[in-house]
Amino acid sequence: MKLIATLGMAALLSGCSMFDSQQSAIPAEFAGADYQLSDQHAKQWAIASKQVEQCVYPNLTRILQQHFSKEDSYIHSQYVFFYPLEKLLANNM
Repeated sequence: MKLIATLGMAALLSGCSMFDSQQSAIPAEFAGADYQLSDQHAKQWAIASKQVEQCVYPNLTRILQQHFSKEDSYIHSQYVFFYPLEKLLANNM
């Protein structure tokens, strides 16, 4: 019985992976974006965001972040994601 269940799961997983298609990136002009980040700027944004997060939330874990209140989640997203992006865009536009 265990052998049948194991073989069934293996067949199911391999069958699902056959239909996995690669997603292509949508160009910014077609996505309605006002700007398009280069790879270099995206890396700078990721580094700046991580630095801000480590400075503002030095002991933050994934579990703690998942239990943020709505207000804390909003503040986190503003300081960690949007402010570094705004600063990067302001310096490069």
